[in-house]
Amino acid sequence: PSTLISRNCMTDYLETLCWYRGFLRQPAYHVQRMEATLGFSLPFSADHLQHLAEQLAPPEAFGAETRYKFRFIYNADGIQTASLSPYVPAVVNQLQLVEAPASLDYHLKYADRSGLDALKASLPTGVEPLIIQSGRITDTTYTNVAFLRNDCWYIPSSYLLAGTMRRFLLETQACRLADIRPETLSEYTHVCLINAMLKLGEVKLPIEAVLGQIS
Repeated sequence: PSTLISRNCMTDYLETLCWYRGFLRQPAYHVQRMEATLGFSLPFSADHLQHLAEQLAPPEAFGAETRYKFRFIYNADGIQTASLSPYVPAVVNQLQLVEAPASLDYHLKYADRSGLDALKASLPTGVEPLIIQSGRITDTTYTNVAFLRNDCWYIPSSYLLAGTMRRFLLETQACRLADIRPETLSEYTHVCLINAMLKLGEVKLPIEAVLGQIS
């Protein structure tokens, strides 16, 4: 992929899209988030992202059942670097409730993830932080979350990042919003990790897999 020279002190942002059988999933959602992040309309559409991904894709990526991760860094100058690689989902067996400082800000998808990475630095492999901020359940370090209660999925109204899959599930009414706190987790039976690469139900854990709950 081509690389451009960034201006000094220019903030870099990250986008990740799912490529499956030759097409990007929900590219328009990502373009809209990029525009909201930068504060101006981009000089290209979702078709541009599709074309860029096609340029990076090996021939076997166009018909294979394998999902690919299309990832790029961008800033106000445009897309800086881009890559397309087979998607290998992280193995998550448990979630650990972790309190994040109020100063942790990831409402924009910054390329600098050091604040999030610090939350999981001390956790063993297979355990992912379930982040609490200001007393409310928000996200993990790389996904939004949804909780199952009485055959209905609920997404926390508090979040660190408004993910594209989160938006899609709410707009299609597949999930509802709820104020979810550590003390109310026992009202739910399962928790699911969701992001641009993970659909609802793909990574689903029993609520007992959330460590540190208030009994």
